[in-house]
Amino acid sequence: MFVQSSGLHSSTLTPASSPSDHRKVTARSTPHPLRGSSNQCLTKGLRHFSLCVCKKVEEKGVTTYNEVADELVADLGGELLGDQKNIRRRVYDALNVLMAMNIIYKNRKEITWVGLPNTLLHDYESLLLERSSIEERILQKRKHVQDLISRNLILRNKSAEDTSGSPCSSDILHLPFILINAPKDTRINCEMTHYYFDFDAPFSIHEDLELLKLMGLCGDQTPILDPVSSLPSPLLGLWDDVTLASTAKSSRLQFLSASEKS
Repeated sequence: MFVQSSGLHSSTLTPASSPSDHRKVTARSTPHPLRGSSNQCLTKGLRHFSLCVCKKVEEKGVTTYNEVADELVADLGGELLGDQKNIRRRVYDALNVLMAMNIIYKNRKEITWVGLPNTLLHDYESLLLERSSIEERILQKRKHVQDLISRNLILRNKSAEDTSGSPCSSDILHLPFILINAPKDTRINCEMTHYYFDFDAPFSIHEDLELLKLMGLCGDQTPILDPVSSLPSPLLGLWDDVTLASTAKSSRLQFLSASEKS
């Protein structure tokens, strides 16, 4: 049916809207109650819906399935019978998930809030203690290895001395010693019966290790600074495995630390 518009000079005809047509337009323009921004629990999947159920049970402490389902139906606006059934089914599934994770406890119809697991915090603290203990053991083992290497170096030199004979006395440096350096024209008064020196100009003191390095008698060839290089070849593969395990544990500790901060 067509009616004439109210314009004086217009002869345009517009279709008249019947009540049924108006209802169709209204229904098409109104969003579905389960698809709006206020109903993200249903649109984001079971995991997000389980969070909504979890918060509801935590607020009440002790509740029942019907009480949780009724309140979520009211909160999510489930007006149609199909929507209500969908919400109640998801509440049932979410409660089963929470029971499997020991977050809630169910005794017949009564549901009791237990609490969220604190395994991340417990693992983080446990790994911190384990890391501190391992670092202390590594420090002690490094000292022990350096001592063994030093002892082995002494035995090697002793064996070389027994084989090749003792070196000339002029080639021997008795340790420890220090070297005192001063300008040529410096007057030095030295008390032979006491460790006492009197200088009338600036002077410098050099330790034995510094001088041995300058003389080329103490270089990087000593394996004390790198004990891994002195390990037998069969043990090098085990050392690589230990390094990988330590790296993995350190990565897990960093992840737990980031989770705790967030």
